[in-house]
Amino acid sequence: MTRCLIALLALLSVPALAQDNKSAADEQKEGFVPLFNGKDLAGWTVVGQKKDAFQVEADGVLSCTGGGGGWLRTNDEYKDFVLKLDYKISPSGNSGVFVRATKDGDPAFTGMEVQIMDDAGKDASPQGNGALYDEVAPAKNMSKPAGEWNSYEIMCFGNELRVALNGEQLYHINLDTNADKHHKREKLSMRAATGFIGLQDHGNPVWFRNIRIKPLDRGKYPGNTAGWISLFDGKSLDGWKSVGPAKWEVRDGSLVTSGGRGYLHTTGTYRDVEFRAKVRVSKGGNSGVFIRARHPDPNKPDPNRAFPWPVGPEAQINNNDRENPTGSIYNKHRAAEIISSDGQWFDFYVLARDDWWQVRVNGRAILDVRDSSAMDPGFIALQAHDADSVIEFRDIQIRPLDGAKQ
Repeated sequence: MTRCLIALLALLSVPALAQDNKSAADEQKEGFVPLFNGKDLAGWTVVGQKKDAFQVEADGVLSCTGGGGGWLRTNDEYKDFVLKLDYKISPSGNSGVFVRATKDGDPAFTGMEVQIMDDAGKDASPQGNGALYDEVAPAKNMSKPAGEWNSYEIMCFGNELRVALNGEQLYHINLDTNADKHHKREKLSMRAATGFIGLQDHGNPVWFRNIRIKPLDRGKYPGNTAGWISLFDGKSLDGWKSVGPAKWEVRDGSLVTSGGRGYLHTTGTYRDVEFRAKVRVSKGGNSGVFIRARHPDPNKPDPNRAFPWPVGPEAQINNNDRENPTGSIYNKHRAAEIISSDGQWFDFYVLARDDWWQVRVNGRAILDVRDSSAMDPGFIALQAHDADSVIEFRDIQIRPLDGAKQ
């Protein structure tokens, strides 16, 4: 079994979850840093009315006396990481580990909660020990009886979540593909992409120790390259074609447009695809990314358009348009909030899978809709909206889904 598990994990795009048989020095070399110093609550904040619910015992163990209704959170926020910790629960006890939790709201559902519960020997369930609470049941119940130490390893990386308990992987899920399975809570894909690490006070005594974290660098971590294809080499416009008078050029590794209306489109066409890029717009700048697009019919000009733009959904880039802000599907679906700012680089992500469309800015999902109005393959196009807008793109990549490139 162990050989099979190791072989399987070696094929995954991210490092395997392993048993905690490494020394602290070895983990430090790998990039792990302690979140709890074993002496006091430096670096942590107690949330809730009972501020003394969390205490540090003489042996360096962090204990929760069980006042109920609160939680202990880190002062720092984390996005992509591997978290390791040991816990021990009291008989009939209940607690949890929060990841990517926000200050406001229920941290179990603004972020995610990995459940802690005294249910050793019982069947696995979405509410049981090891579960992604109320969402995903573990493959098996690996918990030890109350009063014994257990070891969690939790990895968050982009839209991937993996959890292991006592050296056994419980689940490895994609937050996007799990998005429609439950409707009574906020979809996993719409929850915070960055947030606090937290420990729950559910009303029962629970103990923690050896809490450490390894932040993951998305630029260097090998998982973020799996299946992604670069559309821009940082040197030339190879693989792209320009339409209209707009000027497109390469500056310091970025693709820059200015000087008029037009669009730059891929020579290939795609249907089900993920798109991502870093974008920066000038003050008042306007642009967009067209997905599944086609050229307009020159014999049927649209009198309502100042330029013959591509026909197809446009993921808007405009931080000043209140009706169609950045992340909206232009004139169809409005983004939930405005995150990006003029003059600042931001991460721009678009998912098109069948009729499912999602847009993320800086990792946060701000649009998640179903729209079947454009289901045929088409090119991807970058918009040069007007002469006053200077738009910069870099790190332009796509990931065709299920061999969707046509």
